[in-house]
Amino acid sequence: MHCVVAMERATATAEPTPHAPRRFTLRGTMAAEERIRRDVLRIAREILGAFGPRLRLAAMVGGYARGEGAIEIEGRTLKAHNDYDLIVVVEKPDLNDGFRARRAGLLASQMVGVDVDIAMVSEATFLKPPPTLFWLDVSLGGIRWIGGDARLIEQQRLVSPRMVPLDEAGRLLANRALGLALSHLGGEFGDERVLIRHGHKAVLAAGDAVLLAVDRYAPTARERADLLGHLGGVPSVGPWLVDAYHEALRFRQDAASWIPPQGDVEGWFREVCRQVGVFHMAFEAWRVGAPADPLAFAGWSGQLFRWKPDARLGDLGAGLRAWFKGVSPLSRSLLHPRERLSRAAVAIAYGGEAGQQEASKLLGLDPQTSHESLRSHLLRLRSVGS
Repeated sequence: MHCVVAMERATATAEPTPHAPRRFTLRGTMAAEERIRRDVLRIAREILGAFGPRLRLAAMVGGYARGEGAIEIEGRTLKAHNDYDLIVVVEKPDLNDGFRARRAGLLASQMVGVDVDIAMVSEATFLKPPPTLFWLDVSLGGIRWIGGDARLIEQQRLVSPRMVPLDEAGRLLANRALGLALSHLGGEFGDERVLIRHGHKAVLAAGDAVLLAVDRYAPTARERADLLGHLGGVPSVGPWLVDAYHEALRFRQDAASWIPPQGDVEGWFREVCRQVGVFHMAFEAWRVGAPADPLAFAGWSGQLFRWKPDARLGDLGAGLRAWFKGVSPLSRSLLHPRERLSRAAVAIAYGGEAGQQEASKLLGLDPQTSHESLRSHLLRLRSVGS
């Protein structure tokens, strides 16, 4: 990893400015755009009806807001592949707002056929967001107004790539390792289409982590793919990651029909786990000095995430909450559930059967626990630790 970081950093980075893309999808056809537009109108109606005058702003965030959402084509039917991610801004969220958001999301999900995730944000946080990857993508154009006062978007303090600590890159890689781990454990996550989705997301995370590390992060995945191509000759990047990143973008154009070049999904997934695992371990060894072996990484006593701007409860509070909910043992080491979850995800994603046993011990389970039990425990821990 040090080979990449040693490259000359950009002498100047332009301040990002929000923009509203003219399309929702990477495919960009009239039929794809019209399908997403109809979905957005339905979602907007649910949100506006649920919050009424409490609403300060409703906005779409993520891939569709950037114009890079994925599409599935089945015969003559097109539909969204990704979840729809939205934020609702109110002056000060309360428990009733959380209920409104969940209800509106469920109703909208039933109408549009994919999950609709609505996050509640206070007006103060929205206007002065912490320097996380999520808010960086919002600042770089990953936001699209659907209701409320659009002027809030113009008033928001922007997050630039140089403001985002590399802990966020580590967190991104850990979250994607969790997706790989869940697919290894089977159940609904072992479905072929889910394997493919998790594999591509892990590849994109690896490429994005490189670009953050060398100060080349760009607003869109298309731009980042081009920038990553210039690093293909660097040993710690290599041509495999460059090609896989471009393949992940092709997947977004028609997620339902994408197959690996050789047609072997399970073989492709194993190779993705191997390649991304090597990169992930090397990145964390460089970033925080963690062991490069997945099993040693799982038992490492060091700290992966020193900076957690979104962790309002602090390490002690988060650890106690996870223990109280029965999803994490209470110990002085690895107190924050994000630390435990990341190590367990890495062990399962890259460590084979021995890694699953190591993850079970980390989570306070019997080493021979079933895949179903381990999968369930990871999902519950994710709710308080990701």
